[in-house]
Amino acid sequence: EVAEDNPVWALLSADTVDETPTQWGYMDSFPLHPLASLGFHYVATASATDVKVSAVFSVDVNAGGSRIVVQAPVGYTLSCTSANSVHQIALPGNTPGCVDSSSVTGALSSSRQLRVDLNGTVLGSDDYAFAFLAAIPASATTGTSADETWSMVIYDASGNVVHSAFRAPAQRIISTSVSISSFTWSAANADQVALITFGLYFNSTTDSLAAISFLLPEYVVHDNREASDVEILTGTFPSTGVSLDEASVVTILVNANATIATGLYRFRFRVLLSSLLPEQNLWYVSLCDGTPCTTSTGDQVLMSLAVEGFDLGDASNVDPGTVSAAAKQMPGAHLLSFATLLIGYSSLFSLPHNWRAEAQE
Repeated sequence: EVAEDNPVWALLSADTVDETPTQWGYMDSFPLHPLASLGFHYVATASATDVKVSAVFSVDVNAGGSRIVVQAPVGYTLSCTSANSVHQIALPGNTPGCVDSSSVTGALSSSRQLRVDLNGTVLGSDDYAFAFLAAIPASATTGTSADETWSMVIYDASGNVVHSAFRAPAQRIISTSVSISSFTWSAANADQVALITFGLYFNSTTDSLAAISFLLPEYVVHDNREASDVEILTGTFPSTGVSLDEASVVTILVNANATIATGLYRFRFRVLLSSLLPEQNLWYVSLCDGTPCTTSTGDQVLMSLAVEGFDLGDASNVDPGTVSAAAKQMPGAHLLSFATLLIGYSSLFSLPHNWRAEAQE
């Protein structure tokens, strides 16, 4: 996992009696560039099938990588060959090829692996993401770190390993199921404020939740100056208030020892859009059993969900005023559920404390 300027393999020959070294040998190795970051996002509901998983990773040097092999923890089954089971999100080139253990040709020997082949291009220095399907085991795997975690290895066209990362943590397996039922925006104009509305559907009663945080994409900041700017539109949600301390995080605080009833809850807040949007244009929702709840990872994160963002000028695909409790699930093309190892959030600018843009209705 560590890149060296001049990687070599060393062979030591020793005496069979007293293990005294008798001879050294050296040979050149292949160059290896660790991935700058790697994470896997998904909702780990026990025994769930067809769960959307996204691999989110960063490459900091162009080494000609064109084949990506993902390995899940023991007990998971990965798939990518059925219709609409691979989502390109932020991979270059045309639609990539994908092979899993059920493929008709070239099937992989392990159900916890899948392989993605880029179509007509290679990975340069950039941020990337793609999604596939997984079946979640009934309980967490125990064993070695390789058994309990995710990994990714990237090869060039000659079959040489050029990038890799190992021991990316798995999501905590839970029995509660929560989904993003809707994601809408009032406008998508650069340097203007938009109203963002998330609908979260709790498929069962949920206890021990301390906070729900909405994590904005890079370059996007919230524009909520007062707690009243953040609205709970539907449902009787047991909230004690909001936290707006982080520029790109809006947190809903939950009453201690409260039980969240089954049903749909909608949350609305203000954001300021930049003229620049990131390649990994993803909005995250973290559900935490403790605070602070400002990232999509960590011991306090029960689950982390995400939805693919919109581009400047895009119209919202759902009228914010028409979402009802009947809308329990967004179309598969728009909903992605994830767990990440490393995602950075930052802003290109800061605003005076007394400045406020007008929301575009």
